Amino acid sequence: MSDPGPSRVYGSLLRLYPRPFREYYGTDMLQLFADQLGDEGRSRVWVRAIVDLALTVPTRHMEAHMTRRTNDSAATALYTALAVSGVAMAAVGGTEPAMLATGLVFALAAGGLALVSARRDAAPADPTAWWKVLSAGVVLFAGVVITTTITGELSSGWWFPMMAVLFSSIVVTIFGLILGIRRFATRGAAGSAVT
Repeated sequence: MSDPGPSRVYGSLLRLYPRPFREYYGTDMLQLFADQLGDEGRSRVWVRAIVDLALTVPTRHMEAHMTRRTNDSAATALYTALAVSGVAMAAVGGTEPAMLATGLVFALAAGGLALVSARRDAAPADPTAWWKVLSAGVVLFAGVVITTTITGELSSGWWFPMMAVLFSSIVVTIFGLILGIRRFATRGAAGSAVT
């Protein structure tokens, strides 16, 4: 009968991995370690295990950090809304080449971010995202109002960026309101289903 001590020590070392990784692979890793101890020399197995831990634990933590998300479809919808505001800005600019170009570049950039966001794996949505989005829209709008009040009339060089910010603030504010309404409607529906 083999000594359970090394497997317990190795099991403790596996706690260095992120929890999801450990929960998915931990049992198999312990079994492989025990099998290797039975087939090979102890020192050889331990050296290989320590080197593997030293190389893979930081990598797994970095991967876990990089894939962690706070919002799922909210980010995609927000970027899509910003892309729509870029298209609206281009449409309002019409024959003005600088306004048209600025709106289209804004729409393409936000649309690209929406595509990237949509392709990422979804995680549970942050239930507080609606008020953060709403606050961002209101702050942007207030910034435009304060800036134009202080400076008076904007020069033509600053007019296009300020219009982009204005359009974006309106879209983001409306989007925040929609998220808030959806959040309270789903919370109310969940509460009525329980009773």
